[in-house]
Amino acid sequence: MQERLFRRTVTQGEFFMSSSETPFDLSVLHEVIEGCCRTQSGYHFNPADPIIAPYNRPFGAEEIFAVTQCLLQGEVKMGSRTRAFEMAFSHARDGRYGIMCNSGSSAKLLAVSALCNPKLDYAMQPGDEVIVPALAWPTTFWPLIQNQLVPVVVDVNAETLNLEPRSVEAALSPRTRAVMAVHGYGNPCDMDGLGYLCARHQLLLIEDCTEANGATYNGKALGSHGRIGTFSFYHSHHMSTMEGGMCITDDPEIDDMIRILRAHGWVRDVRDEKSYADRYPEVDPRFLFVNQGYNLRPTEIQSVIGEIQLKRLPAILAARRHCGERMEQAMRPFSRYLRTQKTTPKGEHARFSFPVTLTNDAPFTVAELRTHLSDAGIETRTVSCGNIARQPGFKYVPHRVVGALPHATRIMKHGLLLPVHQDMDEAAIDYVIETLSRYFKQKNLL
Repeated sequence: MQERLFRRTVTQGEFFMSSSETPFDLSVLHEVIEGCCRTQSGYHFNPADPIIAPYNRPFGAEEIFAVTQCLLQGEVKMGSRTRAFEMAFSHARDGRYGIMCNSGSSAKLLAVSALCNPKLDYAMQPGDEVIVPALAWPTTFWPLIQNQLVPVVVDVNAETLNLEPRSVEAALSPRTRAVMAVHGYGNPCDMDGLGYLCARHQLLLIEDCTEANGATYNGKALGSHGRIGTFSFYHSHHMSTMEGGMCITDDPEIDDMIRILRAHGWVRDVRDEKSYADRYPEVDPRFLFVNQGYNLRPTEIQSVIGEIQLKRLPAILAARRHCGERMEQAMRPFSRYLRTQKTTPKGEHARFSFPVTLTNDAPFTVAELRTHLSDAGIETRTVSCGNIARQPGFKYVPHRVVGALPHATRIMKHGLLLPVHQDMDEAAIDYVIETLSRYFKQKNLL
């Protein structure tokens, strides 16, 4: 009976069981969604058809049901569920305030734009320099350009793939105002060294945690060490809201500023709207715009997914770390030819992916290794976009490069990413390891 009524409900777009408007039992809908998810379950390694992608479908029945409820209720625009998710996420990352937006790229744009806003006493000015590692995704750089700042590109440590304080110090100039710490592939930067350097030179410290959601340094969550931390909830990341991002900060002034910038320059989402209304009594307080702004708001749909994913995150991180540890152990016989990423001392790695770089002793090319893995059904990626200073689009924007960037260039030419994600079981991990072993045996390198 319930299933027949459910079919009628879906077909006719009705949400009641009869003319008496008895509410439809949503538990039936939940059961149907669970059944669909069971029959179209996620990744399971199949030795007969071995395919290992860099990531898997991140959503289950709980997320799909929560989204359906949002749609049925008509609650889709940013609202109370977004606020709840912001609070839960920021507290989980040792932050006081969280501001969600529509993507991780937007989170970085909001963070940089907030720190350039003239309302702040310490705001960055056009022409100010921000030190950034050469090995990073383009959206770490573009917000700097879009705010008329000058990226200063420095090399990364060959082992950790991260910024190191001595490279930052060598790049300082009278125009330096900030450092963008990118925690590469889930590996924390040296936050003691960078924090000390920024404090000594009165520099703003921004953390790009796109690839490091859940990682810690010295027991403290990444994202809470600098002035602002940014996160991404893209489909393939540790946790996903389809698209989505978050800024966290302990500064209430920055919290307000990012909320205003996120939505047209509007004050509707700040903590104390009345204080703004009192300053501008001639303007309708419902439509009061006090600054420039974008439209980078998330939806309630993204936020309800985020609440569920955040609860799943500890198990996701544990599975990724286990996978990474197994891969690390298995790479030891290949260490003469493949260098793996070294975890920063005091850091707890979040294992976004598994980067390897060919050593000078490797008698093969990264293209040859990639082809071997691809033929075996194992997908790989390049290490970020490589040395950003060598990307053609970068030569058209103002920037400064410090040194020859040999490590980032070598990683660009000789590096690749092996898959690591929470749905890789022991058989999948074994298959990756066996595939690599077979390659080295074929070349008489073991």
